[in-house]
Amino acid sequence: MNPTNIRRALLVLAVLALPAVGCSKKNVKMPEVPPAKTEDKAPVPTPTPAPKPVEEAKPPVSESRDAVIKQLRTVYFALDSDVLTSEAQAVLDADARILAANTSLSVEVGGHCDERGSEEYNTDLSARRANKVVDYLTARNVAASKLKPVPYGKTQPIAEGHDEASWSQNRRVEFK
Repeated sequence: MNPTNIRRALLVLAVLALPAVGCSKKNVKMPEVPPAKTEDKAPVPTPTPAPKPVEEAKPPVSESRDAVIKQLRTVYFALDSDVLTSEAQAVLDADARILAANTSLSVEVGGHCDERGSEEYNTDLSARRANKVVDYLTARNVAASKLKPVPYGKTQPIAEGHDEASWSQNRRVEFK
């Protein structure tokens, strides 16, 4: 049986079944069905739209680059330690999300120490701190090529005092 005859048979059945299921008190009008075409044609497939092209990452404008870097938070360390505390890991998890979302951004990961200890010791410790942060971030899908660890030792303190409150602020890794 061809498709046109099947459509006609279904239409006739629908019209005949209507009085049996309809309510006798209401007049229900059936919508007019256009006459079936007599030509047998294969259905024309609807074209699928082409996928949208992926936008290429644009180099950040210096203002937006600076704004992104300002969102990155500083990580602090205990005395003579390069161990990431749970608080530091939480900060770096947020930083990792920001860096992963801004793939065109490269940052300097600067390790710092307080004023105590020799220059050589502090340079080594600040390098280990910066490298710990880089390792942590790369484990969270931040490209290592976008992170440059730099050891500053005790050369760039942010707190000039000679007490624990000042020293604790200087034992840090920050992003530039």
